[in-house]
Amino acid sequence: MKTHRHLQWYLLLAVVVLCFVVIWVVGVETVKGLEVEYEAPRTANLELVDPCYLDTVVCENEIIARITQYGWTGQKMASGKWPYVGAVATSDRSIAFGTKVVIDGKEYVVEDRTALWVNEQFDLPTFDIYSEQPSGLIYSSVLIN
Repeated sequence: MKTHRHLQWYLLLAVVVLCFVVIWVVGVETVKGLEVEYEAPRTANLELVDPCYLDTVVCENEIIARITQYGWTGQKMASGKWPYVGAVATSDRSIAFGTKVVIDGKEYVVEDRTALWVNEQFDLPTFDIYSEQPSGLIYSSVLIN
């Protein structure tokens, strides 16, 4: 009896796994089919204020970056100013001090640089936001004004 009961459970498990595989394959093929058939709706005479703020649009002045935060260091930033809320350091040396960037809908001013090793260690540019209560790492789009 034990052998039959174990066999029944294995058979039931096999059927359940097979069902999931079939549902997944059919679902993937259905989505692939929809991608081919989908055509974006045509719009006439629509004027967008700034398409860079749309989640589905990537503009020339928008990049994906690592976003970190740092707290008080007791030292001036590379721009010569003391750290303040609204200041940001970047690993991208091509962005000039005083450049305004938008991260998660908030505007910051580039006032500092990260260490050179940050550029070498990570594939994405890093923006290090000054904060009175620093928190963890996120990945986000950065709009460079």
